[in-house]
Amino acid sequence: MRRLMITTCLLLVAGCESKPNNDEYAANFVPPTLLKRAEYETALEARWTRLDRNLDGAIEQSEVPVKYAKRLNALDADHDGKISHREFIGGSLARFDREDSNHDGLLTNVESSTARKAEDAADAASATTAAK
Repeated sequence: MRRLMITTCLLLVAGCESKPNNDEYAANFVPPTLLKRAEYETALEARWTRLDRNLDGAIEQSEVPVKYAKRLNALDADHDGKISHREFIGGSLARFDREDSNHDGLLTNVESSTARKAEDAADAASATTAAK
């Protein structure tokens, strides 16, 4: 009986080693993150301060980083070409709430990634439709 248990344990350990390229799994591991809504709002205030470089109370087109232009310009609710503090904070918190799929006030990297993939797919679909 003891031999059977030892043999079984050895086989189980050997089976763990049989996964192809464990280093690849470790290299691609993304630790879970958790962001509270209040922490996000604090981070938004800091980001606002960085983006409003001329401190005029609005983010103008010249202050919008190209990488984030589409996302930031979507926050311009009144379409005046500037993003006010109210539009920035309100729109960003609304995005947080949309991405928080279980509505627990905590955003995980999985929820965020899933929401952004869906958004990218919707953008690609609308671009295909517009090209026709």
